[in-house]
Amino acid sequence: MSSRVAKRYAQALYSLAQDKGVLPRVKEDLDRVVGTLEENEEFRRLFYHQLVPPRQKRELLKEVFPAIGDDTRKFLGLVLEKHRERLLPEIASHFRLLVDRAEGIVEAEVTVAFPLPDDLEEQLKEKLSRLLGGKVRLKVCVDKDIMGGMVVRVGDRILDASVRKKLELFRERLRHVELRP
Repeated sequence: MSSRVAKRYAQALYSLAQDKGVLPRVKEDLDRVVGTLEENEEFRRLFYHQLVPPRQKRELLKEVFPAIGDDTRKFLGLVLEKHRERLLPEIASHFRLLVDRAEGIVEAEVTVAFPLPDDLEEQLKEKLSRLLGGKVRLKVCVDKDIMGGMVVRVGDRILDASVRKKLELFRERLRHVELRP
């Protein structure tokens, strides 16, 4: 349910920002607000607290983000009035996807066992751009559990070239091997 609501809010904001020609500005504003929500626990507590009225939350936004655009400020005011502030990170995520889709940008998440050197990360980004036929925003995550190799996620597609996956497949094959005396 909340995902559907977040998508509707994101679509409405996208349409408004596109019509007014302020997509980059609104995207930047939303990223700044959501980034602060993620990084600042005190701000997050006040912003999400149910006993703090929307009027005070709007004032808080004005103080913390004085340079935010009018369209973004009005949208955030609507979100606060409807008590949907907890959906803001999800709304921003859907909004980013809409903007990226319009700009031909694909987000790829790459999970590796150890941090990638910058040059290797750039090479991977270039290869993925060629394979996918467009610009790629690369998000690199480190997970030692995969042991080596990498797992690439693009949308709903997953390419698992991790050592862990190869070992799991090998184990499955071994289970089905018949030993003859």
